[in-house]
Amino acid sequence: MSCLPTWGCYTSCSTLTLSYFWGLIPDSIGKLSSLKTLNLSYNHMNGSVPESLGQLSELVHLALYGNSWEGILTESHFMNLTRLRSIDVSTYRPMSLIFNITYEWVPPSKLYTIGITNCSVGPAFPVWLQSQTELFDVTLHSTGISDAIPEEGFLKISLQLKYLDLSYNQISGRLPLRLKCPNLYHIDLSHNQFEGPLPLLSANASILDLESNSFSGPIPLYLDQLMPTLQGLYLSDNQLKGIIHPSICMQRLSIISLRNNQLFGDFPQAWSLWPAISIVDVGYNNLSGNIPSSMGVPSELWVLKMNNNNFGGRIPSSIWKNCTYLTSIDLGGNRLTGNMSLRIGSNAPQLFSLRLRSNFLSAHVPLQLCNLPRLGILDLSHNNFSGTIPKCLLLGQVNIAVNGKEFHATAKQAFFLGES
Repeated sequence: MSCLPTWGCYTSCSTLTLSYFWGLIPDSIGKLSSLKTLNLSYNHMNGSVPESLGQLSELVHLALYGNSWEGILTESHFMNLTRLRSIDVSTYRPMSLIFNITYEWVPPSKLYTIGITNCSVGPAFPVWLQSQTELFDVTLHSTGISDAIPEEGFLKISLQLKYLDLSYNQISGRLPLRLKCPNLYHIDLSHNQFEGPLPLLSANASILDLESNSFSGPIPLYLDQLMPTLQGLYLSDNQLKGIIHPSICMQRLSIISLRNNQLFGDFPQAWSLWPAISIVDVGYNNLSGNIPSSMGVPSELWVLKMNNNNFGGRIPSSIWKNCTYLTSIDLGGNRLTGNMSLRIGSNAPQLFSLRLRSNFLSAHVPLQLCNLPRLGILDLSHNNFSGTIPKCLLLGQVNIAVNGKEFHATAKQAFFLGES
């Protein structure tokens, strides 16, 4: 690891990529008059970005990602960068680097890629951002923007846009149901203050992340036709109401997260149509009916969270029989009855967390739990279990909760056993 040199003698250099450097960017960076690509990403650099950077009139690609920048960026840093097509900058200390650019200033360049993370850009959407109408890739993650996106801003969005990440801001207002961006495949607008009906935005999206907003109303019907290429659907922590339509069972879908909404009714039965599903999280809703037996069909399932709903009936034995990649199951806070399947220990070698608390499960805690080599968390509290806890669990490295007692297997492992 070394500090940056002074570069007055490298005026013919066109590409500069450095690793394992620390310290400041020297003012002499502005003397690299032929530089087209400057990549200082993922070093140990700090301090301010010198205004002399704005003298690099041939610069096309600027990457300052993953350092500890501080200070202020102004128009002087960009006014001569007429050829600039991509900028990627982030700092590890949130908001320590501030884009203090006049609101109405329009830069001389047309960007294809802009990536800004943990830097202060807001609170408003400045004109210099709205003027970029040829963007392919946009990341404005945790930039302090708390404004609503201007209506005319949607009209200026490039038809070529492929990647959009505006997450972890405080952006408010409503979104159009669709954007005229046929190539848009990744959408992350999570952790903002958007409201109104749920927008789908792009028919060709593979990732739609709208978590932690204030969207309301139903999940649109026939999602399989509206977004046929969808692989990840993240809608948790909103105010969505209504049923989960069976059309959500899509062949390509691998992750579905609907946690903490106001959804009700039965959970779709067509799990056999989800060969690629790996994560299902529908906890903290008002879903009812039985847990579908077909949910044991998707062999790739590794996280299942259906806790704090109104599911009844028995836990399908097919879950333990077929879902051999399961690592985490949470079915607590429901109305499940019956006993635990004896298959539980034979086909779930990866299972680490098993939470079945606050149900109406009965009979003995099965000895087969001892056959789960990776089990670290077991919560069976607030049920109707009887008998004793298998000794193997008390001797292992498992956090256990069953029926009103507390055990300590080691000085570092606590076993909490709640009352039924």
